[in-house]
Amino acid sequence: MTNLTALCACGSEDLIEALKASINSAGFEEVPLWRTPRENDCFKPLMADLYRKGDRYLYVEVAEVKGRGLLRVFMAMGEEETLKPYVEVFSVE
Repeated sequence: MTNLTALCACGSEDLIEALKASINSAGFEEVPLWRTPRENDCFKPLMADLYRKGDRYLYVEVAEVKGRGLLRVFMAMGEEETLKPYVEVFSVE
């Protein structure tokens, strides 16, 4: 996947909005997420969304790295059955 960008020197909310706008402009539509991430010792989830374009799914998660002033952006794309195991690694029921 190319041209999904959200470059800015801004806060996490602005980054998330820019990333969502980039994904939407690439033709993806948001669909219900079957699992949601929970906070743990290392990460505080700020956003987790699932998008679809044709038969391809895109999982996007933005999490604050606790105590570091950093954000982790995780993106995985593939068919639904291929993508589910990757989402489950980063999520809990």
